Amino acid sequence: MRNVFAARHTPVLRVMISVLLASLPLQAPASQMPQRFVPASDDTILLRVSARDDAAQQALRQDRQQLLNEPDNLPLALDVARRAIEQGRLQDDPRLFGTAEGALGFWWEMSEPPAQVRILRATIFQYRHRFAAAISDLNAVIEQEPDNAQARLTRAVIHTVQSRYQQALQDCARIARQGIQVTALACSATPASLTGSGEQAFEMLGRVPEQGIDTDTRIWALTLRAEIAERLGRDDAESHFLAAIDAADAHPDRYLANAYADWLLDQDRPREALGLLTEFADSDGSLLRTALAHRQLLEQGNDSSREPLQQARAELRARFVAERERGGAVHQREAAIFQLHLEQQPQEALWLARDNFRNQREPLDARIFLQAALAAEVPAQALPVVQWMRDNGVTDVRLEPLVASIEARVVTTADLSAEDSP
Repeated sequence: MRNVFAARHTPVLRVMISVLLASLPLQAPASQMPQRFVPASDDTILLRVSARDDAAQQALRQDRQQLLNEPDNLPLALDVARRAIEQGRLQDDPRLFGTAEGALGFWWEMSEPPAQVRILRATIFQYRHRFAAAISDLNAVIEQEPDNAQARLTRAVIHTVQSRYQQALQDCARIARQGIQVTALACSATPASLTGSGEQAFEMLGRVPEQGIDTDTRIWALTLRAEIAERLGRDDAESHFLAAIDAADAHPDRYLANAYADWLLDQDRPREALGLLTEFADSDGSLLRTALAHRQLLEQGNDSSREPLQQARAELRARFVAERERGGAVHQREAAIFQLHLEQQPQEALWLARDNFRNQREPLDARIFLQAALAAEVPAQALPVVQWMRDNGVTDVRLEPLVASIEARVVTTADLSAEDSP
């Protein structure tokens, strides 16, 4: 770890974290808690999405119609659910995860459905951030089928998101023992990179072959390598994003576009970010980055971005309000970024970021939590992030200056309080 995590203030920070966590509400104030949403009429707008009617969607509709006549047709139900999930991820469209749930409706409420149903149900729970329910299903599958690679991989991803890194690495190692080497490499790269082995994980992903693996796996591995290079502050980070973009070619990848756009925005290159995001602007994450790019352009003196920025802000505002009314929490991180950087509401951003960090602890979750705490002038509230980084050996050049500011302000506040004491 870098000097910013030196142990000189550890006792102070540990005491303050203990006090802070004991005093923080486990839930939002009643006025902010999302309630179960029941539309007032059939005309109520629940979600704004674009109309898509490509061949994949048409084929999915046809098979869904057949499934209505054969609701207990397991092979058909699994196929429809898998394709709906795949399209839902590509488009970041929650309706398609509802389609997947509907396809599995015959088995959905069963306590012991078939293993493949359980894996797909866990995947849907994962998307909805119902991680405990997802883990429960995956545990049951793995207990019966210890070498089920898909269940292991999905569980490893959830363990990583929730910072259970050693458990994630154990699942990845089990996949490796089955000879699925590329998947195992990609599986273990992120938890390894967040536990003090960033350089090793980066080099490990460099061994992914160019041939003999499917396109999606190669894009995934290359994107992970670019992200690790970014966290390490490597000068060649962009070249790895470009390698992933080149590998994607005719396979547009929303996650990759968003990740590279984040890097470009950090480099004050908003126009290039906009070019990447055009194809994916229907999704909340991509629309958010589009708005951030227009804000940067406006700050750079490009007045033509004023109207697109206003439109994007209005659309995002409507989407986040609709999600809150539905009782959803899928995009809390994005909502926090929106509140802080586009609405200038640091207190609201902090509440969202803090609540999000309880359930999901990735570097971007930590970043917005730190930024919001500093902007709201309550740096001590972000001490759980500081402790998470120290406990796990997290190295991220984007987070370290923020942590330095948090530590400096917390210690200064503690010193001032001591001086004021009788």
